Amino acid sequence: MKNIIPNRVSYAFHCLIKGIPTSRKESADWYLGMTTKQEQAFYRTCSEQYKDIKGVIVDLGCWMGSTSFSLAEGLKASAKPTKIYAYDLFRWETWMDQFDGMTACDYLPGESFLPEARRRMQKHKDCVELIQADLLGYQYGRGPIKILLVDAMKTAALSESICIRFFTNLQPGGLLIHQDFKHYFTPWIHIIQFRLRKQFRFTHEVQQSGTVAFELLERIESSEAEQVANLEQVSDAEVEEAIQYSLGMVSNDERSPIAAAHVMHFVHAHRHADAHRLLVSSLRKRLISDEDHKQILKHLDF
Repeated sequence: MKNIIPNRVSYAFHCLIKGIPTSRKESADWYLGMTTKQEQAFYRTCSEQYKDIKGVIVDLGCWMGSTSFSLAEGLKASAKPTKIYAYDLFRWETWMDQFDGMTACDYLPGESFLPEARRRMQKHKDCVELIQADLLGYQYGRGPIKILLVDAMKTAALSESICIRFFTNLQPGGLLIHQDFKHYFTPWIHIIQFRLRKQFRFTHEVQQSGTVAFELLERIESSEAEQVANLEQVSDAEVEEAIQYSLGMVSNDERSPIAAAHVMHFVHAHRHADAHRLLVSSLRKRLISDEDHKQILKHLDF
């Protein structure tokens, strides 16, 4: 039977190590999610800077809403109402059990936590619309986008869909924020951004997080997005160029996850021998941290 009584011990322990209040009411500077305070502050700053520009804000992969809440906080002083459309499956998965005790109740895999996300977004319900959707088949139709925050490119297929359906609605001058740019698992992000390097200008990275931002210089047409998002034919040379391009954007101490994503490209392609050779070479050059090394090993078979 599902346990609807909060796990007070695990929640209290979490509060102790994070330094947050030991009640279920969120503190003013911490929202449940997988984003850092530095990222949350950056998202607030972005929405504040763009608050009076025409267009909507789209948040892909909002989970419990730490990204959406942060974006909404930046709109407080806006003279023009801005709508935030926040998308997620809102479906509990086993890996989320680590957050037991931090939610209003405990969830079983497959259950919807949309009511929980809505409760947490109550303060900003007038500007944030939570949308339960599978982004693999979702057809966007809510107007020009001025800020697109992406934390949903978890697979190559999702990346293709997001590029075709959302990148094409980002208006020139708009901001694309990748929350998984500096993450070992997502090499497709680097390939797509490399292919779109003439359309985007790198603007910012958030230290000790996965977040970077780009400004769109010129509109991406649907036909171009379809070509860019086609990841079935990617040469080793193009992957190398894409990774080097991304490495050149971030600071030296933030490069490990990107180098690790290069290895993961071969893992995802089921070319484990090539992945192993690149991993060994990268470790010798000290390009990959011990933590990213451990993460890669979870996916490699020897």
